[in-house]
Amino acid sequence: LKWFEFAIYSLPVVLGRGSPSMGRRWLLASAAIVLAAAEEGEEEEPASAVAVAIAATLIGSVSVVMMLFYLVNWPDADIRRYSYQVISSTVSIFCAVLLFQTCNDMVELYVLDGAGIEVKVVVNFLHQMMWYCMLQVALATLSCQFKKNEVKQEIMDSEEDMEVVEINMKCWGVLLAHMTGFAAINSWGTIQQTDYFRQTPAHCMLVVPLALFANLALQRTTDTIRRIVSGEDANKLEEMWDEEVEEAENDVSGLALSWLSSQSLRYYIGGTLASTEGEEPEGLLHSTPECVHLFMCGFGFIICYTVVLIAMERRLRPIKHKIEEEKAEQEELLHHQLHRYEKAQKATDEARHRLRDIRQDADMQSFIKEVGDGKSPEQLVEIARRSVAEAQGAGGGNSAPLERAQRYLDVVELFAEAKRNFDASRAEALAVQKDWEKVRESERYEHSEKEVEELEEELEKHKGELGHRFMDMLVTAFSMSMAWAMFFASRWAVNNAGDAVFGTNQVLVALILALSLSTVCFGLIWVLDKLADADWTGEVADDAIKQVISAIGILIGFAWEQTFDAAVAALSSRTSDPHMTKFILAVFCVVLLVPAWKQYMLPMIVQEGWRFGFLYCHVPKVIDHHDDAQLNQFVATLDQLSKPFAQDEYEGPKARAGLLDTVTRKISKDSSEKRAAEALRIQNVKKKVEQRIQAFYGADAMEKFEAAVMKKRGAEPKFAGESAGLDVSYVKMLDPPQAVGDGHELDQGDL
Repeated sequence: LKWFEFAIYSLPVVLGRGSPSMGRRWLLASAAIVLAAAEEGEEEEPASAVAVAIAATLIGSVSVVMMLFYLVNWPDADIRRYSYQVISSTVSIFCAVLLFQTCNDMVELYVLDGAGIEVKVVVNFLHQMMWYCMLQVALATLSCQFKKNEVKQEIMDSEEDMEVVEINMKCWGVLLAHMTGFAAINSWGTIQQTDYFRQTPAHCMLVVPLALFANLALQRTTDTIRRIVSGEDANKLEEMWDEEVEEAENDVSGLALSWLSSQSLRYYIGGTLASTEGEEPEGLLHSTPECVHLFMCGFGFIICYTVVLIAMERRLRPIKHKIEEEKAEQEELLHHQLHRYEKAQKATDEARHRLRDIRQDADMQSFIKEVGDGKSPEQLVEIARRSVAEAQGAGGGNSAPLERAQRYLDVVELFAEAKRNFDASRAEALAVQKDWEKVRESERYEHSEKEVEELEEELEKHKGELGHRFMDMLVTAFSMSMAWAMFFASRWAVNNAGDAVFGTNQVLVALILALSLSTVCFGLIWVLDKLADADWTGEVADDAIKQVISAIGILIGFAWEQTFDAAVAALSSRTSDPHMTKFILAVFCVVLLVPAWKQYMLPMIVQEGWRFGFLYCHVPKVIDHHDDAQLNQFVATLDQLSKPFAQDEYEGPKARAGLLDTVTRKISKDSSEKRAAEALRIQNVKKKVEQRIQAFYGADAMEKFEAAVMKKRGAEPKFAGESAGLDVSYVKMLDPPQAVGDGHELDQGDL
């Protein structure tokens, strides 16, 4: 009614037809509306806790998604890599916790209900050993250890099969390692809850060395078994198996030791021992000094693993120094040849562009149409000279034929000269390559290469020793301890600051904490990345910074895991059967998340998809092989994207050629398997390419090409022009300045 009265009185005034009394009444009505609105605002009650939680979830989810879009498309490649690592870590931790807690709930419901602490300790350790054995068997199976040697060799000979094996091992290795780690947290955390160890923080800390020695014993046992299976000469699959198992076991030990340490520190600082799940009595708040002390413990863990990294570097520094000296000697031997190669390659490129420009000249094109194709530059010059002579002899007062013949002769002579220059520069480049190979085949260079191989084997042997493995495990444990300390200190601070706002709404507290930590941590990652890229930071400092960034990723994963855990608990608490609800939610989340994580997130890290923003192994699935325009656009985009891969003048061409070669092989393989007609087209294109190479470079060009590929296949590229075992000078044969009229022109789609 107030709004209706306002409209009735204001309309004449607005139209300029109202009297002064109407104007006064309009002002009074407006004032009444404002006062009524103020009264309504004073009487409005605050939103419920549920409404606040829903609002925070909505705003938080949209903010996080948009933030991730920014991060995975960041100009700095390192930031993109760290972003994908954080996403992968968060998803894997969430899935692992959800699966483990579901299984653990079933164990507590049907086995441990009403049991004493001694029975709980035994059952929890059996539960841990079950996951530990599953981890070992799964990695052995995924690395094809139970298959015949012939099958293993076929897999090792296929790059695509090895990539599949690696992704499977990374996926299930990380997932089962995290589940085993949380099972170890549960079993050793149960020991901390016994009467003896919960007496004081010092007694509670005694569980940490017990867990350390137990994990070391398990690691040595499994390591011995792998050595017996592999023998002295381990193949690629066995090396991958050993590497993935060691990484998984370090994660298990790191999770258990870091959690037990953080429990003891929280007990010492806060005066209360949290439960096995890390929960403290409801309503317990911690003072600001206690929060600061726990934060300082987190920084102390950073110092601890930096010291361990320095110790590891000192153990390996003499061997690394020798390797650097030998490689410097190799570079010195090849430096002169490299300079010659660069000069000859530049001259060859200039001559190639000159040839291409002349061929595209209008007079040149007209002359080719008149005389026909299939003739060499020398033959074209001879024909052009005869044409000039004939035009001069004909005379007749018509100078147009003579002028046209003279123009043809001029452009053909330029073409022949450019062709001679190109042949000379190309011959020089090939001669430099031969000299290069002579240097690499010399006794001094081969001795240096042998020394490097022996030193690298010695370096790997030192890394596999017990001492280095132990220090590597300590680095993992200290970094995770830092993450736990920072997380719980942040949770204490948020609980203190938001107690009056959030109350006992644990889901909202966890969500606010996860959003805050994510924002702060990603900003900190950006700062640390700038420090790592700085020239004044040494190798050890860079390793420490990267370890801090890795720990920050774990911290973000822990924060979101706690949020998801609180959300699942809140949803299940409203049902008649919370345990079954948790189980259904776990199955739903795992079925939804694990395949997506394995196919689209994890490969972005393992196969370095973060460099370009996509996975080349997915290209055959999304590209229409019959659409030449789409293929051309994609290859051009690849070449453009790969330029930032390495700005170095030698590494850049290698990276671009290697990427294009890999994607081309992927597309060709997919086509040959799924589309017979397309496979036939590819074979026709290949035949035309071979004919074109032979026409321009000689009949024996393909034999030289195949010999060079077979010789260099599998070798590590050493200089500009080598990539994926393929010399760039041969790759450029696919698009050379054609011999005039060679009869093997390729259209743009074929190229």
